[in-house]
Amino acid sequence: MARFGGDEFVVIARGRNDDSRVALADRLRAALTPQFHLPVGSLSVSASVGVVEATPGSDPETVLSEADAAMYAEKDDRVSIRRERPVADRRELADQLTAAFANGEIIPHYQPIVLLGSGEWVGIEALARWEHPERGLMAPSEFLDVIEDTGRTGRLGEIILAGISRDMRRLRDVTGATPWISVNASAAELADEGYPSLITEILREGGIAPHRLTVELSEREVLHRLDRRGSTVPTSLAALADAGVRRAVDDFGTGFSSLMHLVSFPIDVIKIDRSFVAGIVNDTQRRSVIAALTGLASATGMDVVAEGVEHNQQISVLQDLGCRLAQGHHYSKPMPYAEMEMAFRTEALLRP
Repeated sequence: MARFGGDEFVVIARGRNDDSRVALADRLRAALTPQFHLPVGSLSVSASVGVVEATPGSDPETVLSEADAAMYAEKDDRVSIRRERPVADRRELADQLTAAFANGEIIPHYQPIVLLGSGEWVGIEALARWEHPERGLMAPSEFLDVIEDTGRTGRLGEIILAGISRDMRRLRDVTGATPWISVNASAAELADEGYPSLITEILREGGIAPHRLTVELSEREVLHRLDRRGSTVPTSLAALADAGVRRAVDDFGTGFSSLMHLVSFPIDVIKIDRSFVAGIVNDTQRRSVIAALTGLASATGMDVVAEGVEHNQQISVLQDLGCRLAQGHHYSKPMPYAEMEMAFRTEALLRP
């Protein structure tokens, strides 16, 4: 261990896998957990830890810079432990992004949102996928950190929205279907004053009625705004609401927000995170939270969607708790446009 500067320290350790690196970060935090008793009183100290793997050939300056950036990423609440991929791997992906954008390698895939029990589709969520020429199909968890670090979240959003516009126009022309559609928005996009105009253009080009589009923001972003003094709803989000676009809080259950916090933010849909849904069969506390959430949502006119539904036991519990909507691999994995079009061609999937 060595002091890097100010209140920053560097630890060099051997680690063969992700678990050992995460364990090291946890041990460092745990070492600072006990209070320090001083003559003037007790003092508690916390730490932000960034983890990075150095591979053969990595120069020390680059590794230190990456570790420093990882630590500040955690300070910004973007992630907990990140950059566990090798430095050279991240650098390679960053270099390949420009070509990926230009060559149409990043496209939307679509996962249905269904009515629990019957499985009728009530809408779809657009999810980014990278059709990498060498690595195959990549989910956002495999490349989103690189996009964030290179400042290209806005560009990613533009590409996904353009894909949605193209696909929804084609779907309507071929099948007559006009499904409800959800799309994720980052904090950077919501901070962009031009975002509402981009959405409006996409709606116009795709022939999508504003009330059929839902913009999703993470629970962490909502909490970040609610915890600020004098917090206000992002101007862009308010503008979208004025245009008739619905708003959703995604990943509920990961940010430890209270229900009253959520309802104080102007939203139309709450999506329960898959990690929360996974334990509902045997966890009475989680079931109580979902029951309270569905009751509150019903009273306030909001919808609740359970994410990550994978088996019938979860479906039964969710129905008993008053949850009506769900998405997950039990119903369908995210699919490319061609598969979605075929599903609409062959089955009457969409609930009016």
